Amino acid sequence: MNDTDARARLKAEGRAGYPAGAMKFVHAADIHLDSPLRGLKGRRADLADEIATASRRAFGGLIELTIETKAAFLVVAGDVFDGEWRDYHSGLFFAEGMARLARHDIPAVLLKGNHDAESRISRSLRLGDGVHVFRAKRPHTIRLESCRVALHGQSYDKPAQDDNMVRDYPPAERGWFNVGVLHTALGGAAGHAPYAPCALDDLLNKGYQYWALGHVHGHRVVHADPPVIYPGNVQGRHANEAGAKGCVVVEVEDLRVAGFEFAPLDHVRWVQLVIDAGGADDFDAVLDLVRAAVAEAAVGSGSRLLAVRLTIRGATPAHFRLHADGRATEAEMQAAATRGHSEALVERVVLTTRPPAAAIGAAAADALGEIARTLAALRGDPDERAALRAELAEILNRLPDVAKPPLEWRELDDSVLDAVLDEAQPLLIERLRGEPR
Repeated sequence: MNDTDARARLKAEGRAGYPAGAMKFVHAADIHLDSPLRGLKGRRADLADEIATASRRAFGGLIELTIETKAAFLVVAGDVFDGEWRDYHSGLFFAEGMARLARHDIPAVLLKGNHDAESRISRSLRLGDGVHVFRAKRPHTIRLESCRVALHGQSYDKPAQDDNMVRDYPPAERGWFNVGVLHTALGGAAGHAPYAPCALDDLLNKGYQYWALGHVHGHRVVHADPPVIYPGNVQGRHANEAGAKGCVVVEVEDLRVAGFEFAPLDHVRWVQLVIDAGGADDFDAVLDLVRAAVAEAAVGSGSRLLAVRLTIRGATPAHFRLHADGRATEAEMQAAATRGHSEALVERVVLTTRPPAAAIGAAAADALGEIARTLAALRGDPDERAALRAELAEILNRLPDVAKPPLEWRELDDSVLDAVLDEAQPLLIERLRGEPR
């Protein structure tokens, strides 16, 4: 099922309503509203608006999905804003989204993460009555009486939270559906600061029916029953945040999780493509590989803009053409990517190709011959020997005393020059062939 089909099904089920004792809620995190997408600014003027507003469009999709699935509530597990980002229009845009939920009687429960703790917007923004925000002094419980849900959590009061916060979370409440909300790296996650460190057992021992985590930007089901889940961020911000981004829609029946599903929300999708050009006979063949790889990556992405980082590797006759002109190569790669998906933007081209072995051998043979001819000329031409003697004398004068050769070598007579040339030829050949000395 592709992204569009998944969203449509979730909305259709939401409009159908729920049986008695059942509900849905939406779990999101790491919105980073108005955070810029790195590496794309100025790439294509016609796509500038889509790139600049990607996080807003993803957040708008979150609000729309929450309403259309008739969710009982929305929980955001930290980092609504992006640190010291000072554009108060970001705060107003977020408040408008919360107001839309309130008009549909859908409460929102927010936990402030490390970026919110350093955000001036987060500290000063006033939200409506339908928005509940966890306090930062100590863990506590927010109760949603209408659906018998008890959410337990604690906001950050400083950007770097080094304590195990979950140990002081309240016990589960009997007869209620209990949700733990925590902005944490658990035992550690690559690329993320180790904030609010804790172990999975610390979470499971609380006896909650669901753990809504934030901070890690990749969707991850840490534990299935009871679910302990990172939804990931709603919009990837750079090439290392590749793949679908979104939220999790959770179904509840009789105070237990009956199911959960990831729902994509990203407006711009980052893709990292590694293309082996080993089978490409020429530059055009490499471009065909790029087009095909982008077309395959676009399957199921709908009309999303794809931000593509290309890595071209392998031994190919196209190696020299690829490296000859970086700007021209990048332009050709962009054109090939667009043929694969009209809404594709190449963020960077990384070239790790090499010439085929036969080409290396031919080049090496030519270079070895040139070395032999040059050294022969140095030996037999008095003017060349004089020039070599002058260059060596200059080098010797620059050396500190402890590094200078014996006195007999400093005279640089013909025997010394011949010894230098005798040493130089095998050394250069070894370096050319890549052989260790």
